[in-house]
Amino acid sequence: MSSPPPGPSLRRPPPLRPGDRVALISPSSHQGRYPPEYLSDAVTVLQGWGLRIEPEPELARHLYLAGTDLERARQFGRHYTDPEVKALFCARGGYGSLRILEKIDYHLIRKNPKIFVGFSDITALHLAIYRKTGLFTFHGPMVADFGAAYNRLHLMQMLTSKTAFGAIHFPKGRQAKFLRLGRAAGPLLGGNLSLVAKLVGTPFLPALNGAILFLEDTGEYPHRIDGYLAQLR
Repeated sequence: MSSPPPGPSLRRPPPLRPGDRVALISPSSHQGRYPPEYLSDAVTVLQGWGLRIEPEPELARHLYLAGTDLERARQFGRHYTDPEVKALFCARGGYGSLRILEKIDYHLIRKNPKIFVGFSDITALHLAIYRKTGLFTFHGPMVADFGAAYNRLHLMQMLTSKTAFGAIHFPKGRQAKFLRLGRAAGPLLGGNLSLVAKLVGTPFLPALNGAILFLEDTGEYPHRIDGYLAQLR
């Protein structure tokens, strides 16, 4: 299946409204290193936005994963068949999403577009969903590490907006370092650098021609970053 072309064919899921039900899922690693209060604090924030939260029953751990590949894929897909669930928020990343890409029913996702939020290891799911369905998803904070108020506020404004979000301003006292100034337009694609590189040569990486490519990573040695970029080039 070829990648959806950039432009009007992009499909946006319906925005969130007060009273909507949100599922918390774990498609990658288990929650072992996060204290329980991390999740409960995030649930409190989401409920404060007027959302109904459905924490996912924890699967039996499988090695370093939140369940076997088949269990995690089925858990992921189940929420796309539930008309009450309007959004899926990932509890954490880690590792494991690559292992379930071939087990996901993308036809089901295409028929039931919903908001999907996460980053880091979740990059593989973001790109696969876009490649297979044309549906755009949201590169945003994990529930187990919900980030600063700036991140949460912008995320909720974006998820509830019925129109294009508009300009995003840097937090007070923060600024990006620009290596080359300019202007560009196109679909915003990318995510975690190591995951994007691992998708090269698979049927789950969208064509990047005409896209604005963004890459994030942390804790990587310079020579590994250089290797990932060389592979992508």
